[in-house]
Amino acid sequence: MSTTIGRNEKCPCGSGKKYKKCCGKGAVVQLDQMLDKELKDLQANIIRYTWSNYEDEIQNYLQEHYDNHPVPDEATEVFEFCALTWFATSHLKNGKTVMDDYLDTYSKTISRPKVKEMAEAWRNSYPSVFRAINLDNGKVLTVEDSFTKETYPVKLLEQEYLPEQGDLLMATVLPSEPAVFLGTFFNIPANFADEIEKEILALYEKTGSGNPKFFMKDSFLIVLDRFMFPEPVTLMDGWEWPSEKHREVAEAYQEYTQELDESKTLVNLGLTLWSQYSEKTNPTIRNPQIYTAALIYLVLSHSPAPVSISQKQLAEAFGISAGSISSKYRDMKKALVDKLQEIEEITTSA
Repeated sequence: MSTTIGRNEKCPCGSGKKYKKCCGKGAVVQLDQMLDKELKDLQANIIRYTWSNYEDEIQNYLQEHYDNHPVPDEATEVFEFCALTWFATSHLKNGKTVMDDYLDTYSKTISRPKVKEMAEAWRNSYPSVFRAINLDNGKVLTVEDSFTKETYPVKLLEQEYLPEQGDLLMATVLPSEPAVFLGTFFNIPANFADEIEKEILALYEKTGSGNPKFFMKDSFLIVLDRFMFPEPVTLMDGWEWPSEKHREVAEAYQEYTQELDESKTLVNLGLTLWSQYSEKTNPTIRNPQIYTAALIYLVLSHSPAPVSISQKQLAEAFGISAGSISSKYRDMKKALVDKLQEIEEITTSA
């Protein structure tokens, strides 16, 4: 004959603790793990169902995107999985999403009441962009929606890869209780997040949608492209320079070279070299223009630059002598010889 132990009764193991604080606690953990597994299995079924029934339509959307925004072969698997989560929750056919279609067909096969309750709430799912605010115990992530600035917790069904505070996330949220992500999330490290978030919000404003959920449902693949393949960003923001004059050189260099190269490759390369040179030699700067001109000449001389500018031309542009540029250029070249050799090897083999 079996007996039921109340959660507030003493644990029969003899520890003197309440059952819920002792052996009963393990049962709760096991149930939680079982629930997570069933939710992950259900999500996998939804993804499989989406691909099996809508492969042609998904491929058409992807091909149209690839025609305008090519994706490297090594990134297509991740890109297409993310696209699947978007399609399952955003594509409407006869007034229903694929998620609706799946749940209408298979919800009766979900035996656990809690899982069924959560799945029904998934009909209101949507993709968005978030900031990671706080991670509690490696399981519950508090996020802030970049569009609405609302914050709420999301339970992470997978703990193998965890975001860090300040990271920018792109994911499809399943707004159950608790909320979870569909599949996984794609994240941008915190030190690059501001630039990407600013670009996405500018795109949102440009569309004039006025509704972030509509915007993300319509422009998901474009936003995903910006996440996975962002434009090279300048390194000015978030960097600490030894002095204000060091920063002045960096800003002047950036202003000059970004007009020469829209891809910002020269900007990033020069700022990286200037940061390394400053850290290595910590020069005392009396005339920032000499260092700016020398840095420009150094970068243009050691990269496949779109233009060629002589020391004489730079001297005239910055109101300094060509000799001073030459002297500082040699100094920089000597200090950065290893890095410059690495750059030349990369550009020669490309």
